[in-house]
Amino acid sequence: MNNLIIKKAGNFVLAAALAFNLLFSVNVSRAMAAVSNAKAQEIKKELQPLMNVVNMYYYEKADTEKMLREVLEEANETTDIDSISRSFIRKLNDPYSEYYTADELENFNSSMKGQYYGIGVEIAKDKKTGGIIINKVFPNSPAEKAKLKKGDIILRAADKDLTNLDLTEASAYVKGEKGTKITLTILRGKSEKKIKVERNEVRISSVFYKTYEKDKIGYIRVTSFLEKTASEFVNALDKLETKGISGLVIDLRDNGGGLVDSAHKMLDRILPDGKEIYSFGYKNGGKDRYKTLENPDKTFDYPILILMNKGSASASELFAGALKDHFSAEVVGEVSYGKGVAQSLLELRDKENRIKCGIKLTTIKYYLPNGESINKIGIEPDYKVADDKKTAEDEQLETALKELREMID
Repeated sequence: MNNLIIKKAGNFVLAAALAFNLLFSVNVSRAMAAVSNAKAQEIKKELQPLMNVVNMYYYEKADTEKMLREVLEEANETTDIDSISRSFIRKLNDPYSEYYTADELENFNSSMKGQYYGIGVEIAKDKKTGGIIINKVFPNSPAEKAKLKKGDIILRAADKDLTNLDLTEASAYVKGEKGTKITLTILRGKSEKKIKVERNEVRISSVFYKTYEKDKIGYIRVTSFLEKTASEFVNALDKLETKGISGLVIDLRDNGGGLVDSAHKMLDRILPDGKEIYSFGYKNGGKDRYKTLENPDKTFDYPILILMNKGSASASELFAGALKDHFSAEVVGEVSYGKGVAQSLLELRDKENRIKCGIKLTTIKYYLPNGESINKIGIEPDYKVADDKKTAEDEQLETALKELREMID
């Protein structure tokens, strides 16, 4: 869960991505392995580009030689290179770094654009069962039509056991071509159920808006930071402002993050020009500072309250933290997740410039405008309010509306 992806000109480029040519000379001695010398040499040659990338860009020092030895000890003569490469990246023990095959990389890029073929759920790894837990069911999706629910844990896709797979591998068995059907075995509460879902195109709208208090208070729900989120957010805000709103609620609850660029563009719409909004710290000790750009359409002169909970992470925290530090918003809800690191998506290509694989690698620590890191800490709310799941009332939203009423009046 909780992906914060950098899309940045310079050393780290996403969308086009940073490409590495898979031509490296390998001159290594035989290591302790459960494979033949020929297989060991093949593995070392294939992994050398990954080792170079990790050594160069991973945000902390990694013992890639030790990682290689461990992979060699676990491999056998029939283990394919994608499985070996995936195992190598897992040795970082970083929950945010992942290895992608070329197909998985394409699927990931499609999902960040807000459209793909699948069932329409947001998932995370369930630590207790090993399955994948549904954190969100998207409106009008195949999953909603099949009556899948938030909190369901997918244990099997058809006959494939998902409990021993990582999130990327497991999701590949759930996604599929348009019109194909998949029977999912899910755990709901203490009972297992089989639910058949027909895959289809999933288009994700990440922004929803409405008004309260006879159009005095605007409400914008942002579910994730995808490529189109910033334009959707600006459009929603423009429409709310034509109604003459006097206050705004921005709901980031259970928003696990996404693209930094989208969060940046949204902050451009709200904060004055030239305000520092975040900074990136790199492995080599360097630091880049980012500021809001010139935007003639800024009209903010009313209070903002941001809703957050334990599921608000990454780009959500960057966005809320920047507004909070500049005294442009206050936070209502719970302490956020606490993810103060960011990932770059790196493509590895062969000599014919074909994509061989990709790595989502943690490369950066990010800091709020006040210089603080929220990693493993989170953002502390100004109004600490828990949502009582036993009631139909949304206590956090009601608190935000109450506080805004008082600010406006």
